[in-house]
Order: sequence, then structure tokens, then C-alpha cells
Amino acid sequence: MGAWLDESGFLDGALRRWAFLSSVLLAALAAVTILQSSTGWPLVTLTDGAGLPDPTLDGFEWRDLSKAPIFDKPPSFVVSTKWSDAGKIAIALGPKVPVFVFSKDPRGWAFLDESDKFIGRDAVIVTRTTDLDLTLVAAKPYFTALGQPQFTTVGRLGRAEIQLALVPARGLTRGLPLPYPNATGR
Repeated sequence: MGAWLDESGFLDGALRRWAFLSSVLLAALAAVTILQSSTGWPLVTLTDGAGLPDPTLDGFEWRDLSKAPIFDKPPSFVVSTKWSDAGKIAIALGPKVPVFVFSKDPRGWAFLDESDKFIGRDAVIVTRTTDLDLTLVAAKPYFTALGQPQFTTVGRLGRAEIQLALVPARGLTRGLPLPYPNATGR
């Protein structure tokens, strides 16, 4: 490519201007992407009322989740219905509260701890409100009782962007199912 540029007759000044302009545009694009992920701006203002989904909604932390009243007394463990949400839950609640993923796709969460150790203990199930009905049906056989869901939202800059249902779950009756065998092959 250097030989082509040398043969093409581009002036050194033109190449420097092009390199500078490219660098500035790349930096501006990176800045807008970071700003969008952390605050939701400028996409929120550009698409307000258009009903377009925000592709960066999964890119921010859920640290306000720990302020939900259900977590005033930390549960023995938490159950998430999505592996990608489990990471945000674990960061919000800290390392003292184990997080399990109740899904056919738990990814690496399947190997962090064994749910059998928590039989008889209480949990909180965290799911998006859109998945609440399916979650309740699937989780019911694994607990002695499921309480009334409490609702909370997480978002950026005080905007409620993701609605969550927090379901108190009493007495785990058996280990949560995993799509992978454990060390004993079960």
C-alpha cells in the first residue's frame, strides 16, 4: 500500500490531513458510542416516540437493584433467568450472594456453584417482567412456595428502562436443572 501511495502522487500534506481527519472521526465515533452506552443519549432524543429499541440497554450496570426493599435482608441465593442478567445482578449484590441461572443456557454460571447446597433455603428470583409468567410456571416445582412479585426498574440517569420482577422463593426443594453434566456425570 505504501508503494501505491508513493506512485499515486499524493502529497504528504494531503496524507497527513487524511490521517488526522480519520483519527478525529474515529475518536468522535468512540465518544458517542461510550456516551450512548452509559447515558442513553443521543439515541433517546433522536428516536423519542419512534418506538425503536435501544441496542445498548444491556450495556449498563444494575447497581440500583441492591436498593430494592426485598434485598434489605440478603437472601441465601438469587436466581436469574438469563445469563447476561446474572452478571449485572452479581455485581449489584456483591460476592456474598450466590447467583444461579435458571435457564437452558446458563453459560459459565452453571459451573460456579452447586445449587444442591442450598436445598431448604430461600431465594429471590430476578426476571424481566415480560418473562414473569413463564418464570413462575417453570420455577414453581423447585420451591415450596413463591411469594408475590415485587417490581422495580433499572436504568440510566434516573430513567426507568428495564422493568424487573423480584419474586421471593421459599425453600428450594431440589437442585436447579442444568443442561450440562456435573463432575459425576449427572
